[in-house]
Amino acid sequence: MTSKVGGVVLAASLALAAAPAHAAELGHAGGFTYVKKSKILGDTTSGTTSGEGVEAKCPDGSVPAGGGTSVSGDPLASYVSASAPKQRSWFSSGWHFDTESGKATAWGICTKKKSKVRVSSESLNIAGGVSGSFATPCGQDAAVSGGVRPQVGIEEWWLNTSSPVDGGADADEKPDDSWLSITWHRPGFFPPQDVSFDAVCMKDTKVAYKVAGIAFSTQQINKPKVHCPKRKNVVGGGPSVSGPASQSHVAKTAPLDDGDKNKVPDDGWQITVVNPSMAEMDVVVYAACV
Repeated sequence: MTSKVGGVVLAASLALAAAPAHAAELGHAGGFTYVKKSKILGDTTSGTTSGEGVEAKCPDGSVPAGGGTSVSGDPLASYVSASAPKQRSWFSSGWHFDTESGKATAWGICTKKKSKVRVSSESLNIAGGVSGSFATPCGQDAAVSGGVRPQVGIEEWWLNTSSPVDGGADADEKPDDSWLSITWHRPGFFPPQDVSFDAVCMKDTKVAYKVAGIAFSTQQINKPKVHCPKRKNVVGGGPSVSGPASQSHVAKTAPLDDGDKNKVPDDGWQITVVNPSMAEMDVVVYAACV
């Protein structure tokens, strides 16, 4: 089914109701299992949009400690709209427009230490043409990953920021207290819709937070990456972007394999942030390493 809003034909997309099959295992590192699953986005060169939701389901007996999302193809026309934990999976959704077929991909970073992981969530109701922002707290535990999950309308949204922050819960300035997510609800969509803002919190875990980025960037496409320290494995990460959420979007936020022997994406985090207006902004990538 399709609908037409503001002169653009939109393909109606819903997340799968059935339980997802297990994702492909990419390997193991540091007690974590890295998994991946993709779905095809249709050809939209006729001026339409195509969006899909995909879940990277963790192996039996494990739960997601983190995960990421990407949309392949031209970054200027590719949008991540959801990237967040969902029960035993990492849920991702993305869409593209006026471009050839591509893929929406979900990465999951899974752990069997279920007693150490919990998800903290807050739901906000966001109108069209408005950004939503929330720093979901982890209390005394460490925020290692998180994100947003709109309840409906894959093509209505894009992700702008998803990163750890210092929420002031303790005396230090380490960004371990909360997970900040910012999303943009495109104009012309009614009524307001609920969005889940999630943080994955780990207790009794020493986390190293690494950061890199591009200050005052005016590039259309920004692809910074950051590496974990030696003998640490990435469990989460994401972008932090200055400026209005309406001016930039994320096409990729995912774990990184730097080409070492194990071929597992446990080495750091990589992002693709698109700035169509070329307005001056800071683009920062974080990695949470365990």
